[in-house]
Amino acid sequence: MKSEQVVRDLIAKNVRGFREQLGVSQEKLAEYADLHRTFVGFIERAERSITVHTLFKLAKGLSVTAADLVTKDSYLTKIIAKK
Repeated sequence: MKSEQVVRDLIAKNVRGFREQLGVSQEKLAEYADLHRTFVGFIERAERSITVHTLFKLAKGLSVTAADLVTKDSYLTKIIAKK
């Protein structure tokens, strides 16, 4: 698997995990992050690469850090830490 796809998959998993943890729809996340709702879907399905600027917009919309979105299983670690 190409390293670019690995990164897209990692970001997709974390974005979806944090979004579901917040209990918001893709549409609501798009609103929070000032992105188009279909673009959020593309990101969560790992169909699009994103810029650093978009990474920070997503992080802000999810109330996490950009590093959280590129760290393996970051959303699971945060869930466990809250318990």
